[in-house]
Parts: sequence; structure tokens; C-alpha cells
Amino acid sequence: MATLAELDTKQHVKKLHELSKLHADAFAKGERWSERGLFIGGAVGTGKSHCMFAIARECLLAEERRYKARIKSFPGRDHPDYDPQATGRVLGPSDTVAVLTFREFLYRLTQPDSDGNKFNVPAAVDKLCSARYVFMDDMTVRVNATGNAESPYRWAYDAVNELVDRIWSDNGNTLLYVTTNNKPTELASAFGDWCADRITGICEPVWITGASFR
Repeated sequence: MATLAELDTKQHVKKLHELSKLHADAFAKGERWSERGLFIGGAVGTGKSHCMFAIARECLLAEERRYKARIKSFPGRDHPDYDPQATGRVLGPSDTVAVLTFREFLYRLTQPDSDGNKFNVPAAVDKLCSARYVFMDDMTVRVNATGNAESPYRWAYDAVNELVDRIWSDNGNTLLYVTTNNKPTELASAFGDWCADRITGICEPVWITGASFR
């Protein structure tokens, strides 16, 4: 997975690089830099995904260390506090950190739930928000020349609104990190005024301009 050391710190991504390092370094210490995630927007090829995945890497490593420490603290069978009836389990990194693309998130909505129903947005969001940290790459909706979202799928719009509302209402229990190619002026058209406003409440927006690295 990506690291920040691999990214050439060109001027137009300097702020993003610095913020990413603050979040990543905090995770490396087992802490949080902020109670808000990051909403990283800008043109293609400017390092958005690279920085987000670098943060995710440190987050996963930190959660792995936390998991191993908690496993060691559990009483073994020969310990006087051992309870053979205990059914709880220690949550590992795969439980506490979700790393996926927006396309993968939407694909999950097409898969039947336990009752065989597709497009069960609340259930899909419930499962995703059981994690403490959600990293979603390329949450982009195409906006046409008239300023309207091109996506013909209402459930995609509903899914983003449900996700943002759930994290907003969660009082900081889940941090969201997102990248998008949508411009600041396109957010309301892509996701709705209400959702666009709340995104900047749960995430610190960082907008990148400049040429592609590629």
C-alpha cells in the first residue's frame, strides 16, 4: 500500500501532503489527529488517492498493533479470570477499518442481503459504518453541462446521503476519508445541497489544483 515517502511533494499538493502526514503520524501513535476525516477533491493524477491510501496504511498498522495487544491481554485457559462461557471477540483491523472504492460500495448495494433484497441502502451503510475508519476512493458523480448529475441510479444518490447522514449522526465514532474528482461547485449537483454541506462538517475539505503527476 502507498506511503507518503513515495510522493513527490510538488507545490500544488503541499497542503494535502502535510495534512496526510499529520493524520498518518497520529495513527502511528495510536491516536487521532482530528475528529474529522478528509474530503480530498481535485483533478485526476494529482496524488489524492495516493495520500488517502497512505493514511489508510498507517491506520491499518495501528489497528493491527491494537488488536495484537488486546489479544495478549485476554486471560488464557490457565488464568484464574478465564471464562469459558464468554462469547465476545476482539475486533481486528478488518472489522475496524474499511478501505474500498466508491464503485465497490455501489456494487455491494446490488448484492442480496440476508433476506434476498437488493439495493438495501440502510443495511449496506450499517455494515460499512460498523468500522471506526472508512476510506473511500473516487466518490465521483459526473455532472453534465446543465449542472445536473448524470447518474441514472437514484440509489447511488441515496447511498451517499445515507452514509454521510449516518456518520454525521455518529458524533465522531466513525471517521470518513474520501477522494473525488468532482469540483467544489459540483458537490451540490452530485449529492444534493444538504449532503454537500454535511460532508464538510464530517470531513476537512482539501482541494487540489495543478497538473497530473502521470
